[in-house]
Amino acid sequence: MPSYYKLRNAFLIYSMDEFGMLSIVLLLGSIQGLILTFLLLGVKKENKSANRFLALFLFLISVTMIGRLLLQTSIFENYPSFLALPDAIIFLYGPLMYFHLKKLLLKSRVSNIQLLICFTPVCLFALSQIPLMLSPDHSLHIFWRKYTRFRYIILEGSAIAHNIYFFILQVKLLFNYQKTSNNNFSFRQHPHYLWILYRFVGLALLMWLIAYFSWVFRLPYFMGINAYLVVWIVLPMITYLIGYFAMKNPDFYKVTITKRNQYKKVIPDKEKETILDAITDAMENKKWYKNPEFSLSYLSENLNIDRNKLSQLINNEFNKNFNDWTNTYRIMDSKAALLNSDLSIKEVFYDVGFNSKSAFNKAFKKNVGKTPSEFRIDP
Repeated sequence: MPSYYKLRNAFLIYSMDEFGMLSIVLLLGSIQGLILTFLLLGVKKENKSANRFLALFLFLISVTMIGRLLLQTSIFENYPSFLALPDAIIFLYGPLMYFHLKKLLLKSRVSNIQLLICFTPVCLFALSQIPLMLSPDHSLHIFWRKYTRFRYIILEGSAIAHNIYFFILQVKLLFNYQKTSNNNFSFRQHPHYLWILYRFVGLALLMWLIAYFSWVFRLPYFMGINAYLVVWIVLPMITYLIGYFAMKNPDFYKVTITKRNQYKKVIPDKEKETILDAITDAMENKKWYKNPEFSLSYLSENLNIDRNKLSQLINNEFNKNFNDWTNTYRIMDSKAALLNSDLSIKEVFYDVGFNSKSAFNKAFKKNVGKTPSEFRIDP
């Protein structure tokens, strides 16, 4: 992520030997990233196009880490004209993750124009390095060398702004998706790993920004160098995280598309009463909410009622989104089970329809004000 050009000497102070601890971490991270890249490209099921963007993102992170390792060799010293070219990669992180998220959550098509706009900075950066490939005696080469610091203030600043912009777009997309998901599903639909991943990405961007300002404004040396060090540690952590969640849950790349509720018409009182009777019977007598995959689409299909009409009715009549409305029934059942049975908490939350302990604890605390364990001891 940071410029190779100005990090060469700075990072070598961390290598107590020719192959220090940081180098080992980066090497393992790059290997992990390359393995995940090929595994993702081999996925033939859902989200194939989304996984291609993620695979390319992981591949470029791996290349970045390998480039960092090569700084300790004489390769770049032998080819100084190409020293800055790998920095073009730093303009690609944000767009690739944004396209991955967009394809994963929304299944929306990424147009050629969007790709062109997002990859234009990479091309411009590569073009800006052409003078360095000219003869060392060429006037343009000399001019470019003379203003190296100024050029990198502009280039790296642009790259940071570029990545922060796409990071904001991704976080906004996640929040919007979560809101839409809560109106369609009774379970945590968005992958939990995404929030963890974006915390690390956010940390990397923050440290990168601190290091950049430390360098530009010539702040104390330790601020910039330590901030850059955190960035280099976070990069392999990202590959480890994605690998961990992939092994823990092989389906973590899969996300079911959500639909926005667009029904805004007034529902006649008689029809409203009929629908309310139907969903009350489904929940109180048939207990459909005990199905961990219970969703608005499931309710709509089985009752043969328009899903958008159902969503509007649930939101208006119960003043809750679909997820919270479903959890009201689940928590009611779980309270009775906790007080009147010897079932373990795990058995209880599976029995009432939750598919994870964390989701159960969060919903229970929200509805009851206590954790399930606290409620069982002191209702």
